[in-house]
Amino acid sequence: MENPPLSVDNAMSYLQELESAVSHAKFSEFLSIIEDFKYQRLTTEVVVERVQKMLVGKPPSLVTGFNIFLPADYHIKPQRFDTAMSLVKKIRRRFERTDPGVLSSFVDILTRFQADAI
Repeated sequence: MENPPLSVDNAMSYLQELESAVSHAKFSEFLSIIEDFKYQRLTTEVVVERVQKMLVGKPPSLVTGFNIFLPADYHIKPQRFDTAMSLVKKIRRRFERTDPGVLSSFVDILTRFQADAI
């Protein structure tokens, strides 16, 4: 999926949302990370790693909002995606050999749910 065009409005909206969701110290840390990136003291990989750690347990909109400013190859997956993938893997291990029909039905349900949620 392609990112929307970058704009000052997008950046300001994101910063306001982030500032209201994290502590003053975390917000200052975020600004320092961005400044270090601007002056090429940090790579994109390091920025993504640090921001991802900062956003653990925060609303998924903060992750998806930050992704707007990243190349697609560096997008951070919201934490709930990781949790969902862990659940799917557990179900797969449990049913793929003993009852593949259950696994197939589960995948169908997830696919329909995702289509309705989008």
